Amino acid sequence: MAKAYDRVEWNFLLDVLRKFGFSDLVLSLVRNCISDVSFSVILNSVYKGFFQSSRGLQQGDPLSPFLFILGAEVLSRGMQKEFENGNIGYYYTPRGCPPVTHLLYADDVAIFLNGKKSSILGMRKFLERYTSCSG
Repeated sequence: MAKAYDRVEWNFLLDVLRKFGFSDLVLSLVRNCISDVSFSVILNSVYKGFFQSSRGLQQGDPLSPFLFILGAEVLSRGMQKEFENGNIGYYYTPRGCPPVTHLLYADDVAIFLNGKKSSILGMRKFLERYTSCSG
């Protein structure tokens, strides 16, 4: 999830909000907050004009962590579904213990799966799909 804040696609986040049942008003407000960002470059003490961002969340923006967590929730639910559907094999846990498939913390993820080639390829395929959707 390297540079995840910088790469997340706005349309992905808005689709996630829509699927979670947020109203059109909230979607419009969020769209305005995340897309109304511009940057300027200073080169040799001279401003080189402004340019608009086309994706990503701003670190320090109070809304960004909540939006990032929603995107991570999609990742988490998607991984869990891949395990439940048998596309990825579970990592061994002692009898009576629930299987641990992944842990998310801030912008880090730890994934636990068995070492079979089919599981590794299944996870890779899932992560490629998630990346193509989320940015």
